[in-house]
Amino acid sequence: MELVDKYNEYKKIPASEKEAALKHYRHDDIRNALKESSFHKCAFCEGIPAETGFAEVEHFHPKSIYTNKAFEWTNLLYSCKACNNKKLNHDTQQHPIINPYDLDPSDCFTYTDIMIEPKEGANHDIAKKTIEVCGLSDKRLFSARGDILVSFRIFEADIREAMEEFDLART
Repeated sequence: MELVDKYNEYKKIPASEKEAALKHYRHDDIRNALKESSFHKCAFCEGIPAETGFAEVEHFHPKSIYTNKAFEWTNLLYSCKACNNKKLNHDTQQHPIINPYDLDPSDCFTYTDIMIEPKEGANHDIAKKTIEVCGLSDKRLFSARGDILVSFRIFEADIREAMEEFDLART
């Protein structure tokens, strides 16, 4: 924040000073704390960025637009590179999207097989915008969702079979 005050705006900060100031947000301690807070998943798509090596520290409100928030802890999220690149400099105040630390995504989204959709209700528009901005309907997410769906169906079949065996044992 001192740099923003010194140069009056974020984009006027010399690259070397900006890099030095932002470098500590890339530190393992910061990244790990954010990773823990998001249960090791991307804050947006809920993929596992560490598996692909593409984990990034994301500024929910873009530092290029909201310079006063560039160094705020509450503005940082654990994100995969794909979601971070999709969201990029999206103006989150003019065109709000879901910040998963402020609004529970499970209250906003529903799934039909591997497709994500906004739930009807008060958060419908913000959920729809989040899907669009972060690319939550992209093909890149289908495989992981499919794997979860298959696991669920197998588990469901195992439960049904166990219930049938239990019913037979009672008779």
